[in-house]
Amino acid sequence: MQVINRQRKIRLDTRFLKKVGETVLVMAGASGAECGLLLVGDRTMARLNQQYRGIAHSTDVLAFPMREGPFALLSPNLLGDVVISPETADRQAAAAGRPLRDELIALLVHGILHLLGYDHQTPSEAKIMKRTEQQLALPFIKAEDR
Repeated sequence: MQVINRQRKIRLDTRFLKKVGETVLVMAGASGAECGLLLVGDRTMARLNQQYRGIAHSTDVLAFPMREGPFALLSPNLLGDVVISPETADRQAAAAGRPLRDELIALLVHGILHLLGYDHQTPSEAKIMKRTEQQLALPFIKAEDR
């Protein structure tokens, strides 16, 4: 997993996030797969959200799967990219009363699951995805934060 940090407002341990991503891929049965993680500020995230989803504000996480569309067969092991806004994640973590680290873990797992084909458009899909997110994120969340 390649991790690129393009934001500077929030200090992050990108090596830890890389480890989380790589371990989650193995735990999810995609050990040979590759994906990228891009960390951006709210302004960049708002532009991406507008461009790709038609929503004119920042969001916490976006996933850009490569296993869909006309290029899906070019490289079957390339899952795509997860983009996270640490600024938005920080606000969400504060509102939920949990550490930023745990919020970033949850968002990374969520994004990877989207790359693997999970979705949450229906209640049953949402239930399956939430349960899988919790199972995959749990090993990384400190016991005192659960």
